[in-house]
Amino acid sequence: AWCTPGWLKTVALMYHENVFSATVAAFVTAICLYTLEFAGAGLPMPVVGPCFISGATSVYQIRIDFGFVPPCLVFVLVLLFGQEIPGLAQTTCFLDKCCIHQTDQEKKLQGIRQLGGFLRVSQQMVILWQPEYFTRLWCVYELAAFHYINLDVKGIVDIVPLKLPVL
Repeated sequence: AWCTPGWLKTVALMYHENVFSATVAAFVTAICLYTLEFAGAGLPMPVVGPCFISGATSVYQIRIDFGFVPPCLVFVLVLLFGQEIPGLAQTTCFLDKCCIHQTDQEKKLQGIRQLGGFLRVSQQMVILWQPEYFTRLWCVYELAAFHYINLDVKGIVDIVPLKLPVL
C-alpha cells in the first residue's frame, strides 16, 4: 500500500465508513420526494420537457423525471462527509504511516514499541488491500499482532480492496 496514491486510500476509507449511511440517506430522500409528489406537493421541478426527434415534423412531449437528482446529491454528500454528520457513528483511527515517524529512527522505534498498546485498544483493523499487501513483512506483522492481542475478544478485521470504490 506504500505506492498507492493517497486519494485512492481516502476514497476507499470514505466508501468503507460511509456507503451504508449514504445509501440509507439517499433511499429515505427518494421515498420522501416520491411520497410528496404522489400527494401532489412535489418539488417545483420540470417533469415534462420538449423533445426534438431528428427528421420529425412535430415536437413531442416526454416525461423527464428529475426526482433522482436530490437522492443522488444526498448520497454523494453523505459519502464524502458522513463521518462529520452529528449523530452518526464517529470513528477514531490509528494510521501507522501517520502515527509512527517515518524518517527519525529513534522516534520510529518508540512508535513501534507502542504499537501493541494501540492494537490492544483497537476494536477493528481495516486493511486497505492490494495484491502487494502481504509481501511486506510490516503488514503481516501488524495483522498477526492484532490477531494475537485480540484473541480473547472479537477483534474485527475488514479487508477493503483499494480498487473496489473506484469501480
